[in-house]
Amino acid sequence: MNKLPYLTNLIMKLAPKVGARVIVEPEWGVAAQIIYRNGLVRSLRFYSLDLNHIASADIAKDKDYAKFFMKKKGYSVIPGETVFKDSWAKTVKSNRTISYGKKYAKKLGYPVIVKPNSQSQGSGVCVAWNEKDSFETKTERFYFE
Repeated sequence: MNKLPYLTNLIMKLAPKVGARVIVEPEWGVAAQIIYRNGLVRSLRFYSLDLNHIASADIAKDKDYAKFFMKKKGYSVIPGETVFKDSWAKTVKSNRTISYGKKYAKKLGYPVIVKPNSQSQGSGVCVAWNEKDSFETKTERFYFE
């Protein structure tokens, strides 16, 4: 996990003082849930704290973060990983480039569904039938499943 953002560290330090626990998405550390003793759940994403439910909506729109928290709650989720365009992978210091995505897709077994990570309602979704299929998308992050 990368170094946690300031707000995530602060919440992790303060939550136990009010009897809450914090679950942090382990890969990037920017999405978290604060779970209070009474079962109330509040979310955190980057610097959006769930005072008006914006962080929950942000997490729900991100396929990778949503999958992490659904799995943590015990829901069955299908395998999948976020892959980045090469330029964005370099920016976020990740090895999950297009070539990694193609190897991952081969491991999953073609055909695979490729989705922009932060879009919804089928926007930008494509089926890759084999390794030669193009993974064109308007976003920097996309999700293989």
